[in-house]
Amino acid sequence: MNSILFVTVLAIVLIFFSMLGVREQEALQLLNSASNVHYGIAYFALFAIPLFGSARLRECLPGWLRAPALAGLISSAIAVLIAVYPIIDVVSNLEYAGKIIGVVLVSNLAGVLIYGLKTRLAP
Repeated sequence: MNSILFVTVLAIVLIFFSMLGVREQEALQLLNSASNVHYGIAYFALFAIPLFGSARLRECLPGWLRAPALAGLISSAIAVLIAVYPIIDVVSNLEYAGKIIGVVLVSNLAGVLIYGLKTRLAP
C-alpha cells in the first residue's frame, strides 16, 4: 500500500513540476525520461549483483553469468545516459538534463527517507 501511494504522489509531483516552464512535448519527455532513469538504476543494481555482490554469492553463481551481467550493466548505464539527453528541441540541454537528474535524486531521497522512517517506527 505504501509503495502504491508513494508512486501516485511521485507521479502527481512529476506532472506538476514537469509543466513548469516547458512545452507539452518537453513535459512528456521529462516524465518518460525520468521513468526510464528510475528503471535504469534498478536494472544497473540488478546486473551489478553477479559482478560486485558478496563473494559468497558470486561463488554460487555459474561463471557464464558474468558476461550477460556485464552486458546488462553496460546497456543499463547507456540507457540512463541517453535518457538525460533530449531528443526534441529544448531551450537548454544542460537545464533539461538537470531537471531529470534533480527529479531522480529527489524521488530516490524521498524513498530512502520514507524507508528510514518506516524501519525506525517498526517494532
